[in-house]
Amino acid sequence: MNLSVITLLIPSARMVGVAWYRLCLIICVFAQMLLNGGELEGNRILGPKTVEYMRTNHLPSELVPYEATAPGEGYGLGVSVTVDIEQTPFMASTGNFGWGGMASTYMRIDPVENLIILGMAQFVPIGFHRYHDDLRNLTYQAVIE
Repeated sequence: MNLSVITLLIPSARMVGVAWYRLCLIICVFAQMLLNGGELEGNRILGPKTVEYMRTNHLPSELVPYEATAPGEGYGLGVSVTVDIEQTPFMASTGNFGWGGMASTYMRIDPVENLIILGMAQFVPIGFHRYHDDLRNLTYQAVIE
């Protein structure tokens, strides 16, 4: 295989960067739709009750927190939900919700503050560096009323 063929098979750093940037935009648009209660730019994507149900804690009180590293957090449909800000070791509003993904990606949506926090770090193992706790605190500290 010659070098020109190999170059065609391996995406350039610029193309990988463009794909990553577009992925971040897509996730932000999705998060904005959830923050808007299922609506995006005047178009209804999900019903408001669906989004409300999704971001409501469905765990009984004896299962909150759902894991030792998530004090004050319950779980909705596919998202963790802050149910007790007194137990949470970082700044938060009751009812904010979100999830973490593979390679330490992170998203929180806060309807009270009208806020989206997106962290697109890329390191494994997940949870080894809990940068999202600091990201969350720094973001809330930057909010000006």
